[in-house]
Amino acid sequence: MLLLAIGLLFAYCGWIVAGLRGILWGLVVGTIVFAGVRRAPANLCLAAMRAERLWPGDVPGLDAAVTTLCRKTDLSPPPRLYHIDTGSPLAFSLGDGRSSAIVVDDALLTGLTARELCGVLAHEIAHLSSGDLTLKALGFALGWLVRILSQLGFLLILFGLLLRAFTAAELPLIQLAILWLAPVAVGFLRLAISRTREEEADAEAVELTGDPIGLATALEKLQRWDEGRWRRLAPGRRVLHLPNLFNDHPPTAARITKLYEIARRGEDRGVSDRHSHA
Repeated sequence: MLLLAIGLLFAYCGWIVAGLRGILWGLVVGTIVFAGVRRAPANLCLAAMRAERLWPGDVPGLDAAVTTLCRKTDLSPPPRLYHIDTGSPLAFSLGDGRSSAIVVDDALLTGLTARELCGVLAHEIAHLSSGDLTLKALGFALGWLVRILSQLGFLLILFGLLLRAFTAAELPLIQLAILWLAPVAVGFLRLAISRTREEEADAEAVELTGDPIGLATALEKLQRWDEGRWRRLAPGRRVLHLPNLFNDHPPTAARITKLYEIARRGEDRGVSDRHSHA
C-alpha cells in the first residue's frame, strides 16, 4: 500500500510536468533505474567499505548457524559473511537471493554471545529471503524520480508564469504545493516502509530461531552501546530521540518489548500444553 502511494504520487507529478507522456516516460526511466539499482554488484559496496570475508572457522559456529537458518527459508545459496571495523555495532545485508552478503561489525562479533549473534543473523536473513532489499531499491528509484520530476515541474511552471507575466495568468498554487511536498512525502513513505519491514523481520527471525530472547538481549546491548556513544560525544547532555516518523527503524525499546511479549506467549503456551497433557 505504501509503495502504491509512492507510485500514485510519482504518476501525478509526471502528469503535472508532461501529461500522459510524463507518466509513461517516468515509468520507462523508473524501470531502468530500478533494474540498475537491483543489479548493482554487492562487491562494489563491500570493496568501498573495505569489508573482509569471514571464512569458515574464523568465528566458530557462525557459518553453520547461517546455513541452518537458510535451510528454513528459500534463500539459496547462503549469503557470504563479511566483517568490518567501524567501531559501531551494526549488521546489514547486501545483494539479492542469487548473490547476497551479510556484513557484521567486529564490535558485534566480540560483544555478542553466540545466541545473540544468531538472532541478529536471522534478522538479516529474513530481510534477504523476503526481498526487502529489492523493496528498498524500488522505493529509492521512485523517490529519485519523484524528486527529479518535482524539480523539473517547478522549473516548467515558473518558466510558464514568466512567459505569461503580462497576462492575467493565475498562480497554480495547488500544483506548486504538490510538487514541493512530493519529495518530502516520498521520503516519509520510504521510512514507513523500512519501519514496517524491520518489525516483520524481527518476527520472521524469531520464527527461524525459535528464540526471541536472543534477539531481544542483542538489541538491548545495541541500545546501550548507542546511548553510551552519544553520552561520550556530549557528556552531561540528555540523549535526544527523534520522533518515530523520522526514523527508518522502529524504536529499539518497542522492538525489545515485542520480543519479550512473544517469549512470554511462548512460555504461557508451553505451560498450557503441559497442563493439557497432564
